[in-house]
Amino acid sequence: MPPWSDVDELKIQTLKEYYHGRKLLKRLPKQFLEFEQYILSLDYTTDPNYQYLIYLLNQAAEEKEINLNDPFECEEEIKSYHSYNELLNAQYIKGVVKFKNISARNLKKIDLIGKSALMTQRWDIMN
Repeated sequence: MPPWSDVDELKIQTLKEYYHGRKLLKRLPKQFLEFEQYILSLDYTTDPNYQYLIYLLNQAAEEKEINLNDPFECEEEIKSYHSYNELLNAQYIKGVVKFKNISARNLKKIDLIGKSALMTQRWDIMN
């Protein structure tokens, strides 16, 4: 059961209706308010001017001296996780025995940090 299953939907709706515009965006760059106002001004059939929206986001990033090409903090972790999965998959293809010998210790480490549902399944199959 998801943790939000007992949340009062009417309360959530009320909060969403109350917190918008300046109340919601007061700590964010002013371009976010312009972004929201623009989106809310559109009707269902109107195509958004994506160039304008991109311009607003770029302007906000420039004012806050944010380089939009900088990596996210978690990207290095994600890259190593994908690389490790690729290694495990390659070893698995070469044979279960080799896979088990190379990665048994590492499987347990990864399982401890909650990243290895698939690898844990493979481990269970091998044992």
